[in-house]
Amino acid sequence: MEQTHKNTYILIGAGRLWIPDIRSFGTAGIRELILEEIEAHNGDLFVVDDLFSEGIDEWFDDALLARLNRLSELGHNVGRYWGCESDPYPYDDWLGFGADDEKVVFPTIESAVRYLGQIVVPGHIQIAGAWLGDSRATGQVNEVHEALRDEFGHTDFKIGYSAFADPLRSFLPAAE
Repeated sequence: MEQTHKNTYILIGAGRLWIPDIRSFGTAGIRELILEEIEAHNGDLFVVDDLFSEGIDEWFDDALLARLNRLSELGHNVGRYWGCESDPYPYDDWLGFGADDEKVVFPTIESAVRYLGQIVVPGHIQIAGAWLGDSRATGQVNEVHEALRDEFGHTDFKIGYSAFADPLRSFLPAAE
């Protein structure tokens, strides 16, 4: 039996785009682009939050939850997960999203991504959010990309224009 290929959008670490010291690096445009992409997306949608997600503005969070609900109603796979090494428990009013028996809180981003590897259907997969590192070994966006590539082998991956590079890395001295 041939496996159905789907369009999947994965948003990683969106809360990092609300960090006060980072906002001056043009994150408003990235946030708007992410929201436009999510609202236009017709397929599976997964979000992985971390401790910075508490800072997400209410308008963005409401729009994100509305889209998760709508895509779920249309029969797509959707989920909102917590994956954070420094704080393995979400803040009090964080709202996860998944099937009734589905685990939504993970102690690390790696464990959340391993879980995604079990439920994401191979096909066109777009990864967005923060941070996009300067190599395959750095940045949460890169980690998700590599983990899913390891899981699926060849598939149509795209790190989107809405994947935001860590602006502070440009101020760090080059590694020796």
